[in-house]
Amino acid sequence: MVAARADQADCFLELIIAGADLGVVNNDGDSAVQLAKRSVFGSSVANIIHRAINTGTKICSTKLEVFSLLHFVAGIGSVELLQMILQQPTEDINKRDGLGLTPLIVAAKAGHTEAFRLLIFAGTDISVKSRDGQTVVSVLQHEAHAGDRNRFEEILLDAVLAHALTGYLEFRALHFASRIGNLPALVQLLKMGFLINSLDENGSSPLMLAAKEGHADACKLLLQRGADCGIVNNGGETALSLTRKSSKCKVAGGVIFDYLARSHVLLGEELCKHTREGRGSPHVKVVRMLKSGMLTWGKSSRRNVVCKEAVGGPSARFLKNWKKGTADGNREVFRVLTETGREIHFEASSAAGVEIWVHGINLITKEATLGTWLSNPSIDTTIN
Repeated sequence: MVAARADQADCFLELIIAGADLGVVNNDGDSAVQLAKRSVFGSSVANIIHRAINTGTKICSTKLEVFSLLHFVAGIGSVELLQMILQQPTEDINKRDGLGLTPLIVAAKAGHTEAFRLLIFAGTDISVKSRDGQTVVSVLQHEAHAGDRNRFEEILLDAVLAHALTGYLEFRALHFASRIGNLPALVQLLKMGFLINSLDENGSSPLMLAAKEGHADACKLLLQRGADCGIVNNGGETALSLTRKSSKCKVAGGVIFDYLARSHVLLGEELCKHTREGRGSPHVKVVRMLKSGMLTWGKSSRRNVVCKEAVGGPSARFLKNWKKGTADGNREVFRVLTETGREIHFEASSAAGVEIWVHGINLITKEATLGTWLSNPSIDTTIN
């Protein structure tokens, strides 16, 4: 302490080498390291400790809450020093300092990504909480800037994929991989058993995060693997509605709507089928599409038609004949044009229902014509 106050860096070093206890505080509550940081050689404290360790000295601190070498090095982000310390098997990598923080949380708060990586791959348990209940994941969520958070979470993701993360359940790896659109990671995480429809603290699924960030290929992959696009988060949003809030999400929104429309019309639904171009009595039928491009609502050949196109709204002739042909009612009607020239009108329960039926029929018709599922090409998920 006297050496630090007198700005005597060489004496400070020699005393540490001789075994001076860095865990002692003076009457003012200051430790030798705290005093040294305020001295003229304050910027060289890390270098002094580094030199002491190079002599083979074991840094002495009888009170880790006053001075912990591991926490000190994590806080300054010295990778070389940290590597040397982690080679000492007596160090408890998950211990707390005087502020109740683990070395990993200290590195995260200080923004030192490489020190953070070393601690993670050295076996730090990310589920260990600080004295006030924080985990490193909560620190990243609430205190880190967006760019810093991504860099730290990329390290956590690497550790999960390498089966090297201790306490990994604290980190939602699948959600993060979806948010950044990392396809190879998504494939591997799903193989590892991560739940595709699990929800984060905001009630968001991985699909929602991929959709919100506009990652169309990630959305496609998740949907192919069984993601539920009907989940509603804590804010009342679905994956599709999230895509409609930003122009960057237009393609991702198209992928999700394609999936919804295709699934809906293949499953089928009860629709009101009109007869005799609007002059006859309508009937409720279970209508569905087949992958072959055929629309069916019964067993007879007249009730199994090959579609050419679906169009929202009634034809002019139908509208003239239809007694319910009001402006509001028009929005719930769509018509199917067949390969043989027939025109068949159906009535859905809502305008949204018309949109999904028209889109779904046209999708499958096009795919059947080309002999391929246009919206389901194989995705290159090779992991380099």
